[in-house]
Amino acid sequence: PMIPNTGGATLAAGAAGSYNGYFKTLAQNLVAQGQASSIIRPGWEFNGNWFPWKANGQAASFTQYYRNIVNTMRSVPGQHFRFVWNFNPGWTLSGGTAAYYPGNAYVDYIAADICSYAPFNWNTLLTEPNGLNFLASFAAQHAKPIAIPEWGLQPSNQSGAGDQPAFINDMAAWISSHNVAFADYFDFMGWGLRNYPQSKAAFVADFSGYGGTPTPTPTPTPGSAAYSQASPGYYTATSSGNVFNHGGARWFGSPAASRLGLRNVVGIAAIPGGYFVATSSGNVFNYGTAKWAGSPAAARAGVNNVVRISAVPGGRYSVTTSAGRTYTY
Repeated sequence: PMIPNTGGATLAAGAAGSYNGYFKTLAQNLVAQGQASSIIRPGWEFNGNWFPWKANGQAASFTQYYRNIVNTMRSVPGQHFRFVWNFNPGWTLSGGTAAYYPGNAYVDYIAADICSYAPFNWNTLLTEPNGLNFLASFAAQHAKPIAIPEWGLQPSNQSGAGDQPAFINDMAAWISSHNVAFADYFDFMGWGLRNYPQSKAAFVADFSGYGGTPTPTPTPTPGSAAYSQASPGYYTATSSGNVFNHGGARWFGSPAASRLGLRNVVGIAAIPGGYFVATSSGNVFNYGTAKWAGSPAAARAGVNNVVRISAVPGGRYSVTTSAGRTYTY
């Protein structure tokens, strides 16, 4: 929360630095308790009207306050925080949503919270103001991965559509076909899947195979596409999207832990503080401090023959196809 429900706090005061001390204490506590790699979501759903930090008409104050939070928390030694900029579909903002974006230096994930309104219409979720189409295009424009911190079935008594397996199926397909770093189902009270048997069955069918413990495979030889040297140690990747860290290399995540039916990983490329993973179909996933900057799948239709991803100086990467074409990002 950027400001509390009581006490007269304002976004303008936050922009002036009045509350930086609270966020420094928060960061210190997180680091001290082993949560230095937490993902932080300041002022979520800021374009709605239900939280004290509702930002409509206060673009300058909201963006400056967000930057203050990020700068303050990053100033604490030992932190590796990442930050989510999280709007809500269907709600517009004076001056346009882009005016409330703090800037690429302060945002790691561009996010929206998605729920099934009544009557359920997938096209509405795609095309409404700040909907899924906007989320995908804005994230690509800023070369940031997507996050969906909350998604779920809005209860009927809250203007929701009730049991909607089609919504679950559509969301699973959208998540697996876009550069989504993480998506969290909002399993809370009336939103819980236990209340919707058809949707629960769809969820289990759509997302079976996510996460779990990967099966170790033989270590590829140095120089192969599925091997990447780090400092210290090295990484290996399997075709099913499992990433393994060896010799002190830090593990940041893997596509198998977050993407449905991934079976075509062809390479991994490490940079200081992170790595990139590529699939044969031209999707690139980023982890740690590695910054996603694009992929053949996002820019070129019909790319299904990627064979390697390589690190490029400056934290960049290149993707090579079997035809010898190289795309650098």
